[in-house]
Amino acid sequence: MALEQKLSLKLSQKLVMTPSLQQAIKLLQMTRMELEGVLTQELVENPILEEGGETREEEAEKSAEEEQEKEKETEDPFDEIDFEAYFGEYSEGSSHASIREHREEYRFETNLTQEPDLYDHLSWQLHMCSCRPAVRRVAEMIIGNLDPEGFLIASVVELCELSQTEFDPDRQEATIEEPAQCSEDDGDDPGDATAESLHTSIDAQTQDDGQVDKASAELAATLIGMRMEKEAALAQPPSGAVLVQGDESEAPKMISVWADDPAVDLAGAAPAAGRTIGDEPFRGGENGKALEAITAPAEVTAEVTAEVETEPDPRDLFPLELVEEVEEALALVRSFDPPGVAQYTLRDSLLAQLDGSEEAQKAEPSAAFLLARRMIDEDWKAFLRRHFPALAKKYGVELQELKPAVEKVRSLETRPGRRFSSEQARYIEPDVAVQRVGGEYVILLNDDGLPRLRVSRAYRQMLRKMKAEGNHSDAQSFIKEKMRSAIWLIKSLDQRQRTIYKVARSIVDQQRDFFDHGIEHLRPMVLRDVADDIEMHESTVSRVVSNKYINTPRGLLPLKFFFHSGIDREYGENISSLTVKRKLERLVQEEDAKKPLSDSELMRILKREGIQIARRTVAKYRDELGIPSSTERKQIF
Repeated sequence: MALEQKLSLKLSQKLVMTPSLQQAIKLLQMTRMELEGVLTQELVENPILEEGGETREEEAEKSAEEEQEKEKETEDPFDEIDFEAYFGEYSEGSSHASIREHREEYRFETNLTQEPDLYDHLSWQLHMCSCRPAVRRVAEMIIGNLDPEGFLIASVVELCELSQTEFDPDRQEATIEEPAQCSEDDGDDPGDATAESLHTSIDAQTQDDGQVDKASAELAATLIGMRMEKEAALAQPPSGAVLVQGDESEAPKMISVWADDPAVDLAGAAPAAGRTIGDEPFRGGENGKALEAITAPAEVTAEVTAEVETEPDPRDLFPLELVEEVEEALALVRSFDPPGVAQYTLRDSLLAQLDGSEEAQKAEPSAAFLLARRMIDEDWKAFLRRHFPALAKKYGVELQELKPAVEKVRSLETRPGRRFSSEQARYIEPDVAVQRVGGEYVILLNDDGLPRLRVSRAYRQMLRKMKAEGNHSDAQSFIKEKMRSAIWLIKSLDQRQRTIYKVARSIVDQQRDFFDHGIEHLRPMVLRDVADDIEMHESTVSRVVSNKYINTPRGLLPLKFFFHSGIDREYGENISSLTVKRKLERLVQEEDAKKPLSDSELMRILKREGIQIARRTVAKYRDELGIPSSTERKQIF
């Protein structure tokens, strides 16, 4: 095939986004706070831009007022007094030399404060107590391994390993090569092959480098070998698991009723987001709600317990002195405020809070205290599943006698580090405001704090002068480029404000019944409805409503609040999904606490009102509202 050069013409259509259009799109989807930062940065980088000042009339009035003030100042009689001569004679006639007092300047940064977090609070308590330096170092490491909720995330073995690695100056870290993978055809035990490979690698390194401590290397090899054996053991089905056969195309699934139980979360109806150690939830929900959501699964056919992962005894791996230091430091940190801190599980944290209370120090604690501790210590699973009738029968007490014990547990803190949370309130500043004036709603754009931009008059005169002189220099090109960028920015800002106003006006017009009568009259609406009304594309409307808020007589709402799907009705127009959620909330609030409504009963009630809705949709809306199931809402006492 011969190669040749030739010229050809091709006609095609392409959608090209100009720089000004790209800038307009970026500004459109910015929040008000982001826009303020961008405009401030543009004022710094672009010398052509300047903040809009006062008009000529205002400047003339201001200059006239300044001249009048100057005339009044000249007529002031105090100006005729020579204060320097007066004080000079006074200081010369005095027998004491004038002394000027030197004061240190007031610094505002010295008044900047920050609320202490959990780490600061525990570190302060550690520095205030007297203990051995070795225990203090381990305690600082323990405090550093706490999560924001106050639970310890490092095991005792890991703490011993870190203590020996970081705080022992004589020990040097041994470099261990990765063991070779055993083939499937090999009949030997993988653990034996791994251990043999590790010992061989460590022996070779010890011979090559005499500085490596062989005992430390042996210890590291033992830890890695145990981890390999643990991973191999996890591949086998646990003793307490149940094998569930699915389709023929799928492999058997191994599940654990307790591990998958969504009721272990103490925060509400949603499953726990935190990790679990064995069969215990790692953290719970809000204080005062520790029992509202603790229920058994809907159908429990057998008592199934998950296999609890056990870790080796640290005394078999580390020197006894090191283990005792770690245990002493751990006990020291656990004695600090807040109670229940530095525990591994929620169960241990609740027990620590009970044991550290004033009632535990009494010679004869109350029956409620003893029952509460017994429930957590001996019957934790039944307590989580809210099997209170069975617990009352086991303890030989009436069901009502168990209520004070349950209330005592409910008063405990499920997250010890909650009150030291560093989360700060997030303030929202609306981009649009709606006010009712007479019988109409007025749209107001929030421009407070935004700089009013304009092109500098001095640079415009300079550019005009350069053009008149015919001076084509780099300065002229620079001014032209910056002026073009400034004009684009000002036009994009104006277009952004006009687009936001159009979208807000369309929303108010289409949701007039909501503004007049409330959420019960909110109608379903999608982006296309507003886009067709203002004759713009849906993507433009989506950028406008993204991360923007509107202040209305009904409250501060995000612009996306007005866009949602609808549900069919037997008569009339479709009803909004938000209206259906509000009906569900009202039904749950008015139900009998001892006989709560199930999802099927809620579905039948809504269908009697003409709302065609499925049971799974009711369950979905209930989960979105954070409403527990009927089993969890049932009041036992």
